[in-house]
Amino acid sequence: MLSLERESDLPTTTHTTQIPLDRDTAEIQRACRKAPSKEQYRFHPFRNVPGLRDKGSVMVTINRRSALKFFGGAALAAPILPVLSKAAFAQELVVPNTLENFKRGTIHSMHPEQRSFTIVWEDLGRVKMKAADLVTNFGQLKVGNIVDVHWYDYMDFLIAKKTPETTARGDAMKAQNATLQGLPGAKEKIILWSMDGMLTKVDPATNTLFVIYKSGGEPDKPAPNSGEVIQLPPIVTPAGKAAMAQIKVGDELTTVWSRQTAIKATIIR
Repeated sequence: MLSLERESDLPTTTHTTQIPLDRDTAEIQRACRKAPSKEQYRFHPFRNVPGLRDKGSVMVTINRRSALKFFGGAALAAPILPVLSKAAFAQELVVPNTLENFKRGTIHSMHPEQRSFTIVWEDLGRVKMKAADLVTNFGQLKVGNIVDVHWYDYMDFLIAKKTPETTARGDAMKAQNATLQGLPGAKEKIILWSMDGMLTKVDPATNTLFVIYKSGGEPDKPAPNSGEVIQLPPIVTPAGKAAMAQIKVGDELTTVWSRQTAIKATIIR
């Protein structure tokens, strides 16, 4: 009968044989035993991958050429994003010359300390406006003068539901202020102002919003009373009209506008 014994029951004998190495083989072994340099550890994509520590260390050296090999087509498919300076993100705020108006009126009051005046139009009533530095004869204007005035009307720069983000955006706009299109000689910025409040009415026919005043207001004009319903200037920009279609009565709004600004005042008498 043939007897089978388990391998573990058989006596084991270990023999160690030293094989003499030639010079080239010995050099290779010595090179392999050298510690890896710091350069080899600059990029270790698997260092924090769970489970690999138990299976042994993985070391990868990456340069431009090996990265393409290592990541394959993914390295080529990834979009290259340009590095932009902070100035590249800054939006230039411009009041276009399409908002320029011309009208004859009578000066009702002068405010030299604010470089502004109040004028009475026959069809628009009394309007207070800032005189830009282009109004070189500002010091000659007097109450009762009949003048032909070129001025830029209100322009909406922001119509939005009030959030921390839109509030911060509005503050940045007011800090920057605006310029007039096509008037390179104007050194003075067009002042921007804001008004916040709860929307009570939308008039699509005139692109006008009504809000319960909460904060803000036009410079050099008395602030409205808290809770007073204010009719905002007409919305004139496509962005503002699009925003108007998205808001509803009861929304808390933040708005930013340019100021009515005169660029020329010709005295008639």
